[in-house]
Amino acid sequence: MREITIKVLNKNDIDELLEFENRNRTFFEKTCLSRGDSYYEYANFKSIVSELVDEQNEGDNKGFSRRNCRKSKFS
Repeated sequence: MREITIKVLNKNDIDELLEFENRNRTFFEKTCLSRGDSYYEYANFKSIVSELVDEQNEGDNKGFSRRNCRKSKFS
């Protein structure tokens, strides 16, 4: 059985998460609503993730991001 590790999202994950989002953008836009071009701009993406992390740290955010920590890539 494959081991899965769940890690809480933090601001150090921004670059890797944006890379993942860009790599999978076509898939996400086919299966979900489009986030628009501005979502993928670094400064805007950093602001979005930073706000989510701050909410998470304050206990206001119930969402989470999962990540394959063994490969150090988001899954």
